[in-house]
Amino acid sequence: MESIESTQGRRYNIGFEEPLIGRNISKDDVAGYFKTLMLTKEHESILRFINYFQIADKDMIIPGIGIKFNKFKRLIEDCVITGLVYENRIKTEEKEYFWYMVDTGGVYALEDMGEKYNSLPFTLSLEQKYKQYLKAQFVFDVQELFAMIGCYKVKENQKGQVYNIELLEDVRVSEIPNYRFTIFLVNIKTLDALNINKYAKDLAKQLDCNGNKFYDISKKQFLDIVD
Repeated sequence: MESIESTQGRRYNIGFEEPLIGRNISKDDVAGYFKTLMLTKEHESILRFINYFQIADKDMIIPGIGIKFNKFKRLIEDCVITGLVYENRIKTEEKEYFWYMVDTGGVYALEDMGEKYNSLPFTLSLEQKYKQYLKAQFVFDVQELFAMIGCYKVKENQKGQVYNIELLEDVRVSEIPNYRFTIFLVNIKTLDALNINKYAKDLAKQLDCNGNKFYDISKKQFLDIVD
């Protein structure tokens, strides 16, 4: 991940001067928000979207739900303050990330909606969240080609082939022969900046078999590995 300058998080009882609830949220609290129309089907749509990807940002949610930025700001603020989702803000040298994940109130709401909560451990480190975010972003970007069928497994729409999703940086050299039908995510821009592109290419050449594919998350396109 790029060099981090600052991090900050918000949830229903943290990060607000006057939170709606200063204690642990209950199922009855969430029910009350819906019963009094403070929360609506639009909030449900955002919750359902975030739960599907586990981690999502505005660049995924706005086009994914089909809303404009100002409306997104209002709805996501409602979702955070009522405990449906929580927010992580990460500022790096190059970009400021706002990630949204299902919070306790969202778990209650999903249960009432009859939908399974795609659990994301709250003990995940920042690095682990970033890797999950990259996978979620990839799945969102290639929806016309692949459908997500599990926790970061995708199925090709035309041929029906199932692929695992891995970051190239997480590849274990000793396991190279065992990677089959895997899509490896790589950030060429970062590799160039770190001057390790040659190592990554050598690694990719060894993996360029067994139905494996490569995707550049910086340019949002699949790569052909050439000598």
